[in-house]
Amino acid sequence: MGGYSGFGNRLKSAEIYDVDRNQWSLLPPMNKTRSDAGCCSSGGKIFVAGGFTGDEILYSAEMFDPMVGLFEILMKLMSIKYIHYI
Repeated sequence: MGGYSGFGNRLKSAEIYDVDRNQWSLLPPMNKTRSDAGCCSSGGKIFVAGGFTGDEILYSAEMFDPMVGLFEILMKLMSIKYIHYI
């Protein structure tokens, strides 16, 4: 989820791994560019929180629901998060 290109650019891109097919697939882009974010899945949805834009550490969080097919912005975190686990 997101990341750093190595050329000074943080990314909005996201990929998902299908264990049965042994294949990665591209998801729609996140709403916020971020690297070093925390990510987890629960209830069939993917959650991404915090991270770094290259200029600021983020309070923002997003959720990907495969039934909707888009990342949805969630309520802001209580504090900024960077290089963390959720």
